[in-house]
Amino acid sequence: MEISRGIKIECKDGLDIRSASRPLPTSSVASPLLTRFAYAMEAMPLIAILRGVTPAEVVDVGKTLVDAGFLLIEVPLNSPSPYESIRLLQEALGDKALIGAGTVLTVDQVDQVKSAGGVLIVSPNVDTEVVITVLGPVKIHSCWLSQHY
Repeated sequence: MEISRGIKIECKDGLDIRSASRPLPTSSVASPLLTRFAYAMEAMPLIAILRGVTPAEVVDVGKTLVDAGFLLIEVPLNSPSPYESIRLLQEALGDKALIGAGTVLTVDQVDQVKSAGGVLIVSPNVDTEVVITVLGPVKIHSCWLSQHY
């Protein structure tokens, strides 16, 4: 199955994720990235966390994970040279998996992840400034409305 920007997802068990039990987002906040995320979670509902990975090894590790079916890959920011690892993963595998960062605590870190090409942000807490930087105030309001009405 081809989804946005030429991404292909094939489930090893033959499941057609278009007919999976959880519907794709249909609210006004649904974007190609959100659609890709929904497909990825349906196909493999796990995020690979590459804690401690170095830039020298990250692409080989990432390829192995993608070959095993992982479509969501996180590099924690407390890893060695995390932004470089994110950049390398995005260049090598960005058309096959969604790449991003974990342990994101500040707005500056969100900006650096975006500059490195990362599209996932995982944070251990809820800092409204970080959330607004990731989503923007209009999308946050739209998300809230879609959950409550």
